[in-house]
Amino acid sequence: MDRLAAAARLTSNQTANLSPHEAREFDILFQCTRAVIDEIGREYMPLTITVPVQTNTEGVVEHRTMPHRVLEIISVKSIAGQKLSFLREVDRIRVANITTFTTILVTYKYTPQPQSLTSRVEFDGTRIGRRLIAFGVAAEFCIRQGLIDEAALWDRRYKDALLAALRPLREKRVKARRFK
Repeated sequence: MDRLAAAARLTSNQTANLSPHEAREFDILFQCTRAVIDEIGREYMPLTITVPVQTNTEGVVEHRTMPHRVLEIISVKSIAGQKLSFLREVDRIRVANITTFTTILVTYKYTPQPQSLTSRVEFDGTRIGRRLIAFGVAAEFCIRQGLIDEAALWDRRYKDALLAALRPLREKRVKARRFK
């Protein structure tokens, strides 16, 4: 099977008819994709979200009740926008002075996790693109296959693209001039 046919098959979710070798490579590619997205989300560009969540009667919110895996809690506020003091524990947060079921707003950093090879990654609105992720996946795949020289090449491309994506865009202005 040529590369274009294989890519079309993988992206159209026709993975049920893969040979054992193709299925193994598909799984490796998907693991590599998740590893790269996790690395970008943890180390370079964690995403931020604010969600309403329900506390229990002791003011506790379990991390597992939030829509994404929590990296860091940034703030906790009441629905009215008042800042609330909280204590971050390993798998939950405890909000002070809450004794009833209460809805609060939690702002936190998270890293996205794709559920399938064709699912959208939540780096929309950022400069993290498919090409950057593909460079990272290629580097990770080569490392797992023991192709060290190729891995170094792809890793260099990945890191260069990552640095370019994280570099702030500068405004370019033309100095005002008079024409004679």
